[in-house]
Amino acid sequence: MSKMIGSNIIMGVMLLFIITGCSLSPGVETLYTQQPPLDTELSIVGDVQPDQEATVEVMVTNGDEPIQDAKVVFSVWKENDRENAIYMDGEPATNGMYTALLPVGTDGIYYVKAEATVSEKQTLTPIKRFVVGDLSEEEQDTIENDEQENHGGGGHHH
Repeated sequence: MSKMIGSNIIMGVMLLFIITGCSLSPGVETLYTQQPPLDTELSIVGDVQPDQEATVEVMVTNGDEPIQDAKVVFSVWKENDRENAIYMDGEPATNGMYTALLPVGTDGIYYVKAEATVSEKQTLTPIKRFVVGDLSEEEQDTIENDEQENHGGGGHHH
């Protein structure tokens, strides 16, 4: 009987250590505050003409706060020619804005990507399509079909 009482006491003490060892200290939730997500807004300034430079800019924010120390690399390529993309470092402007002048060639559909890295932890890579000069009928059809797929349909998605 005493052996059984002794083992019950040992089990009770072990259970007490397990329960108290796994509980959180008071106030621990303040050590892990959730940061607002990083966000980017990519834009092309003005109309871009063939054989000129496109002014591109990206705003990098954390919640409402502009990020002043992001590393930004822009790339630009003509549709169906991504392997020949041109890369340029983004230059810090003001209040979280980074800019670059990217060369473009002939008329057509182009894409620009801004790769924004903050504190070597989080990288955002928005991509935007833009038009240079006049489009062929095939390129116009491509854009119209993409817009219908992305904005058309008229149905509700749940």
